[in-house]
Amino acid sequence: MAGGNKSFLIFMFFIFSLTTAYAEVSIKEPNVAGAFYPGDPRELSEMIDGFMAGAHPEPMKGKVFCLILPHAGYGFSGPTAALGYKLIKDAPYKTVVVIGTSHYYPFAGASIYASGIFNTPLGGIEIDSEFTE
Repeated sequence: MAGGNKSFLIFMFFIFSLTTAYAEVSIKEPNVAGAFYPGDPRELSEMIDGFMAGAHPEPMKGKVFCLILPHAGYGFSGPTAALGYKLIKDAPYKTVVVIGTSHYYPFAGASIYASGIFNTPLGGIEIDSEFTE
């Protein structure tokens, strides 16, 4: 095999390896961005910053183990959710579990994204696959 052909095959194997690696990553796209909350990153950041600036929760003793927050459009639930988030703002949590409803796909039981990326208008969040196992 001539040197040029061997280089071409190595290059093609490298490209195939890259595309295969990326194809294996599961990305959960947001279903309601632009409807229940802004889909534009700048607008969403400003909205969240406003909720957080207006949140003044009563100080709590001890460590917060769990937050149960409202699940609705941010215009309705954002100020209330910000009170809870403000309590844990600087806490060093490794894993966060978000439990929500399915808005478009009816099914019985629960669905878990076991690995990959949970995409948001503010960027992707890696799913803790060790935890989901």
